[in-house]
Amino acid sequence: MVGTLNCLASVKEAIGDLDRVRRVVKLLGMVHCTPSSRSSRR
Repeated sequence: MVGTLNCLASVKEAIGDLDRVRRVVKLLGMVHCTPSSRSSRR
């Protein structure tokens, strides 16, 4: 929920008024990696 509120705050700052928003699209990105690549998350 906090992430959503932060996104809305960023949009409001960028365009000035949330009433101008017509549509919200949620994107999810995932990366497939091998178990040995765990150290690269840092």
